[in-house]
Amino acid sequence: MAPARSATHWLFIMAGTAFMVLCSRDHGRSLGDGANLKLFGANPGVRRVIRVRCRHPRRTLIGGSGDGEEGDITRTEASHLKKGQMAMIKDQPCRIVDNAVSKVGKHGAAKCHLVGKNIFTGNKVEEICPGHSSVDVPSIKKSRMTVLEYNADEGTLNVMDEENNLARDDLTVPDNNPKLQEQIENLLEEGKEFKVVVLKCQGQEQVIDVVDIQDGINDDDLREEDL
Repeated sequence: MAPARSATHWLFIMAGTAFMVLCSRDHGRSLGDGANLKLFGANPGVRRVIRVRCRHPRRTLIGGSGDGEEGDITRTEASHLKKGQMAMIKDQPCRIVDNAVSKVGKHGAAKCHLVGKNIFTGNKVEEICPGHSSVDVPSIKKSRMTVLEYNADEGTLNVMDEENNLARDDLTVPDNNPKLQEQIENLLEEGKEFKVVVLKCQGQEQVIDVVDIQDGINDDDLREEDL
């Protein structure tokens, strides 16, 4: 016959189970590679420690297909963000320019000073947040579309989206990019066939560059680092 278990024994088991459940949830912070749970039994002079190892993925998919398509969002800790990575700062898709992480002080957790550049407007965006807080990391996609016509007065383009086999007339050339506007006008005047590079992220899209088809550049050469 198995010996009877004491109330203290069951208390340790229940506490350990509850702690592991807590570790498995996403509370917007990592509990680390290991953590100590300290319990005191009926005897004040006896201290027992349960060590539970729990791991959290640095990135967790929270939206989209997970295939790196435009619209996918993962989540990571602010302190893990590096220069050049994508992140949503103040609800704006940005590329990280700097992430200054302060040391943990006596009265609180480490802080992160995130500095990013909006990938559509180029504006600088800053935010200060706890180092353990979760930050959304959006996926971006670049595609090329053949230009059929350009209305310089309205800044609109008629293009053929070969990927979706669709003719479109709702793309615009950014007003703050006169160099790009001039490139498009010159290519049309020269009668050249060319494509525009369209950047997509979180439901937004923008023409960011032109590519002369005669240059023979492969569409597969589109890279995120080119932003």
